[in-house]
Order: sequence, then C-alpha cells, then structure tokens
Amino acid sequence: MARKEKRGRAGKASYFVPATSGKYVYSGPLYSPDKSNITAKEANVRRMLFSIGITALSAICGFLPVPGLGNTFYVLVPYALTLIFAAVSLWKAGRIAHWGGENLREYVYNTTVVRLPWLLVLCALFAVLSIVGEVLYLILNGINKADLPFAIIFFFISAAVSVLTLIWRKVETSIQWNKR
Repeated sequence: MARKEKRGRAGKASYFVPATSGKYVYSGPLYSPDKSNITAKEANVRRMLFSIGITALSAICGFLPVPGLGNTFYVLVPYALTLIFAAVSLWKAGRIAHWGGENLREYVYNTTVVRLPWLLVLCALFAVLSIVGEVLYLILNGINKADLPFAIIFFFISAAVSVLTLIWRKVETSIQWNKR
C-alpha cells in the first residue's frame, strides 16, 4: 500500500534532519534550471517583469469606470478571478526569485514551478471571460457613448493580460529543471 504524502508543514519537515550541531539541515532534493539557453538571473528578471506587469494591468482595469464592472456578476467575478490569479502568480514568481532561481528545494519547486503554468492559464481564461461578460453587458443594456471609451480600454487591457500570461506560460514551460 502506498504511503500518503504529507502536506503543509509536516511535508516540509520530512525534508529536514538534525545535524550534530543541533540545528536542522535540509536533506531533500534540489532543483536547478538548465543553463543551456537562459541563466537563472535572466529567467528571474523576465518572470518578475511579466508578473508585475500582468498584476498591474489587471489592477488598472479595476479603477476604470467600466459600466458592467460595478454591479454585474458575470463581469465582476471573472475580473476578480483574473486579479486573484495574477496576484498569486506574482507571489509564486517572488518565491522563485527569493531562492535565486537556482537550487530550489523540492517543496518550493512543487508549489511554484509546477503550479505556475496552470495559474497562468486560469488567469488568461478569466481575462477572456471578463471581456465576454462586458460584451454581453453592453449588448443587454445598450451602449452609452460616455462609457464606450472605458469599455474599449478595458477590452484592450484584458486582452493584453490574456496574451501576456500565455506568452509568460510559454517562456516558463520552456525552462528545463534538473533534479539533483
């Protein structure tokens, strides 16, 4: 029978063993990026630029007086999820950068590098769904000429968020990680 993998602090604690000095030392596997096409520092810079840009663009959409964003669930919920997934991807990129992008411990690798591509897909998906929701709102409620410029800006920014997250995902999945 297979042993159930521990989660949370118990899972992290299983990687540490006591040393002769009384301190605990990490004894688990380490992951490092393959340096054949990009260095870890360059990957961290790209990762942080993408994550900060996507999160900032997502936040800017919230400050626009877009007609459907204030009171319509089918616009507000996808936008909020876009912003949440953008912020979580920023957090994951920051965790990778904190470790220098090299020699990630296995529990850090599993919670950041492995999960980041799926978070980016979800962020792009919800950005597109917020565009669809806003279009639906404009169709159902009519287009007010005063609100149209903000809706167009919202469309372009949300489309940019979606495209940037998919580009970032492609860049992120092209990095090969070696276990040692």
